[in-house]
Amino acid sequence: MITSISNNIGIPQVSFKAYQSANLTVLNARIALDVTAAAYLAADVIEFKFSSLVMKKSNVSAVFLMAFKEDPHRGTILRSWIKDNSLFIEKTDNFDEKGPLYLYVCTAYVTGGQHETLVRDGGVTVTFSNKPNGVKPDYKQCIVKENYIYLLLKFNGLKSDDESLDVEFDINCIPEDVDIYFPLVYPDNSIHQKGAPMAQAHLAGSHFSITNSSGWGLTTNDGQFLQIFIAREPSESE
Repeated sequence: MITSISNNIGIPQVSFKAYQSANLTVLNARIALDVTAAAYLAADVIEFKFSSLVMKKSNVSAVFLMAFKEDPHRGTILRSWIKDNSLFIEKTDNFDEKGPLYLYVCTAYVTGGQHETLVRDGGVTVTFSNKPNGVKPDYKQCIVKENYIYLLLKFNGLKSDDESLDVEFDINCIPEDVDIYFPLVYPDNSIHQKGAPMAQAHLAGSHFSITNSSGWGLTTNDGQFLQIFIAREPSESE
């Protein structure tokens, strides 16, 4: 783990699960934002400062923002980057009135000027166990490396058999050391709304679980997806 030594938005310091190298950094954290804090209101960009990051400067990558007030929850992606021992995240006020707000960092950062494929090997077959009939995978990709995992799943349906809000099953390619919260993004036919419908998902080892919103009837049940990088490391403090 690496823990920030300061931030400019008035919240307690945040620990990130991390894999770090000079050309690739994977960071994971779920961060609660206090949109009433004076420091948050004054900030133009969110900054988490660290005592030392291996990567000096990265290209732009994405983190997720989710607002929990409305049903279904909605959110967006924000630009983020590493520079000079800090993680910077774009700030938006479009969802401040729809909090509580959470940032989900399940992100890979690479340095500029790289022209090779990020992952060349490590691909594994994605299979499921205990899957409800209403869960209909469409596209599956999983890369399992010693220090990180890349997971991309797209669905043509994501429902429990008993029509309850909870959906759970096992993704057999995921190692048991994984424990991460992240957004699952839903398609949307409400184009006047800000952001996209999202729900918070959880992977604990191979076990995937999600509590759907009761408002999913406002959306189509086709095209849900998740795309995340997962850091793998011993639980040690920076």
